[in-house]
Amino acid sequence: MAYINEAEFRKRLRGELWGCYVFFGEEDYLKSYCVKAARENICPDEGLACFNDIAIDFPDFTVDALADALAAPPMMCERKLVVVKSFDFGAVKPTDVDALVMLMGQYREDRGNLLILSVIPDGLDVGYLPKRPSALFKKLTDVCTPVHFEASTPAKLYAWAARHFQHEGIAANDDAVKYLVEYCGRSMYALSFEI
Repeated sequence: MAYINEAEFRKRLRGELWGCYVFFGEEDYLKSYCVKAARENICPDEGLACFNDIAIDFPDFTVDALADALAAPPMMCERKLVVVKSFDFGAVKPTDVDALVMLMGQYREDRGNLLILSVIPDGLDVGYLPKRPSALFKKLTDVCTPVHFEASTPAKLYAWAARHFQHEGIAANDDAVKYLVEYCGRSMYALSFEI
């Protein structure tokens, strides 16, 4: 049963990325960042992005809509990106989950697509990783690469916030950075808006 973390996914972005990935875990900000990085990797030409960058919002998700998006060939590119945003396995009928797993199995080795299911926090019962994964998580590891986006530790958030302050040209000492994290919480979205 294999899954990777966000840092490993970012390493893979440096090469040719294809297949099926499920983003799960608490940190939605990093999920969005990795989707954006994948988009830049696969669709560098904005003129072709409308053909090769397909996003499905979860309320509009059906297995048939996803199958149609994956079946269309990429236009004047080697691959296309298909992203299902804010996915929630708990809100999908078991028969549709089985159909989704089967569909992902068909496209697991397809070099013409990069499929990313970006799951909301708590939208996938993973069981107790790594020793006792749930039955669904075991099925997913057979057809895709799950990517764990765990909540950052305070120390990582301090360093991340300090880099973002510096990027914005703002001098912030360690005490100010720590206060920001303690006051605003550990959500990277909230912290990015505050910075």
